[in-house]
Amino acid sequence: MASRYKFEIATQAFVITECQRLRYQVFALEMGASLESAAEQIDSDSYDPFCRHLTVSDTVTGDIVACTRVLSDEDVPQAGGFYTQSEFKLGRLRSLHGKKLEVGRTCVHPDHRNGGAITCLWLGLAGFMLSRGYEYLFGCASVDMSDGGHQAHAIYQNALERGLVNLDLGVHPRSPLPKPDQPTVDASIELSDSVREILPPLLKAYLNLGAEICGKPCWDKKFNVADMLVLVNRANIAPRYVRRFFKAAQTPETTYRV
Repeated sequence: MASRYKFEIATQAFVITECQRLRYQVFALEMGASLESAAEQIDSDSYDPFCRHLTVSDTVTGDIVACTRVLSDEDVPQAGGFYTQSEFKLGRLRSLHGKKLEVGRTCVHPDHRNGGAITCLWLGLAGFMLSRGYEYLFGCASVDMSDGGHQAHAIYQNALERGLVNLDLGVHPRSPLPKPDQPTVDASIELSDSVREILPPLLKAYLNLGAEICGKPCWDKKFNVADMLVLVNRANIAPRYVRRFFKAAQTPETTYRV
């Protein structure tokens, strides 16, 4: 059976522009984010030139249907810092021993949110991380704030109670999440039950992988989301994912199909 999706690392400027158009469609048109580059109908910022842009394309149409960007700690000096530093004080995360890779601006076209595209992107990202020797992967996982923050608070409190939050690294949000008027979800509910059902796909993927949430969430007013800084330690990746990810890492670096 022919592969429906293909993962690649963008090497041409027009492909990066396609990613920025997809980001605009998802973040601005769908989610209502306020973007400085909206007049150009793209999502672009000062970090893009220093990032590697990872893409998933539909092999039937050739269109890019999912993308993310990564910034390595080697390129941080030229970029002026990690993007997450604009939202969080990173504390001791920066001093963790080992190479680090920041991931961000992850999005999937609404017609391709059936699991295949994000799986292809995730395997390609993991292959990129493992093949280049990064020990840590981190970035922001967003929770919608259209309900006033009830969902975000329920998720965070549940994760805190289950030991999925690392407070020892000293990571703090620059703009703390405002407290909702009244809780709408019982924070004592097990994450495997109703709270897990409301987890955004990206955050769920991180937690399934073995990630931990670093400190309290940040309120990103521009995107109107609660951002949780998640950290994946390569040594702690859930065993059931290791075999699949190492398979991805052993394929040619620029392509992966699913």
